[in-house]
Amino acid sequence: MEVKNMSRASAIILKDNKVALIERRNGIHEHLYYIYPGGGVEKGETIEEATIREVEEETGLVVTIEKLIAEVIFRENVQYYYLTKIIGGKFGEGNGPEMRGLYDESHGTYNAIWMCVEDLLKNPVYPECVSRIIVDSFKKGWPKEIKKNKDNDKIARSN
Repeated sequence: MEVKNMSRASAIILKDNKVALIERRNGIHEHLYYIYPGGGVEKGETIEEATIREVEEETGLVVTIEKLIAEVIFRENVQYYYLTKIIGGKFGEGNGPEMRGLYDESHGTYNAIWMCVEDLLKNPVYPECVSRIIVDSFKKGWPKEIKKNKDNDKIARSN
């Protein structure tokens, strides 16, 4: 898939009714929130390749792409959310710079965690529209068409 503007490639990773997330404590205020594993698309890679790379960097898992579930517009940039399948790796052993604490403390902390699907809407998980799709899919199955949403969440997130 062709990259538009500053795209973010993200993964929906499920295991035993849980979802892999990145727990963030942002900056000096220690504001706690969660995001789906993912990040920026690097020059020369597809969005799908970026999703696979970012998942391994942030979680330690190796995944394959199953299908595009959602496109979310955030600050005029497109974020792509792919349903993935775990094929290897070890959760919690991400080796990306953010996971190894190589960014200065103003970036806050990053930790890979599992959260029960039933708890997604009870916690500050962003974007909320993706969490709603996941919760709904457990009741009705995955959407047949790509869900397109504008993210109105009030929290600023970084890759």
